[in-house]
Amino acid sequence: MDWNVQCDTFATRLVATHADLTLVPVPVAAAVHLRRAHLPRLRAAGPVGALLARQSEAHAADAGLAALAAAHDGLPDDLVNFHWDPLTAAVALGWPGAGTERLRLTPAHTPGGNLVFEPDPAGRPATVVTRVDAAAFAETWLSAIEAIGGPD
Repeated sequence: MDWNVQCDTFATRLVATHADLTLVPVPVAAAVHLRRAHLPRLRAAGPVGALLARQSEAHAADAGLAALAAAHDGLPDDLVNFHWDPLTAAVALGWPGAGTERLRLTPAHTPGGNLVFEPDPAGRPATVVTRVDAAAFAETWLSAIEAIGGPD
């Protein structure tokens, strides 16, 4: 479930009706991770990187991400966080590691009340991210944090 979509489905439908949407579906975004293997590099990236490393570790513990990773073969064993928002921002800025497809979609509610976007020949065109180069994203994101740097 995407909290940003589900927290106000009326607003989401309104935006979907009037905006040129670019969607990064949860299954695609779930492939982009912060891993324990990235933490030494993140900690060495200055105060911002060190803060992100501490916060990410705390979030991983609070959210039970180690157990989640252990329960799902498709997740890395050293999962610390998902890069939901950084990936979405990168896509919005035109990052070339995301593959997109133009689809016609209509917002609809499931029987459970969640808002989804269904393929519909009469729907509005939307850009949908269909694949992502997860390794390239990790490198791009870590390099961006390192570029921020700053005094220790």
